[in-house]
Amino acid sequence: MKKRMSAGETISSVVFGGAGAFFLLAATDPARGMAERVVLVICGVGTGLAAFRFQIAALVRRWR
Repeated sequence: MKKRMSAGETISSVVFGGAGAFFLLAATDPARGMAERVVLVICGVGTGLAAFRFQIAALVRRWR
């Protein structure tokens, strides 16, 4: 049985996704230094994955 996401979970997932997109977009700015761009990509990927944390947890549960 699938559990519906609460409004808070949905909002936080959207915010994580938006922040991830923002970080990845900021990483494309050529005016930034290479180290800063790498950090922004890492942050973007991390927050992007956080947007899918419930789906990732479900996959891990099924895998076990």
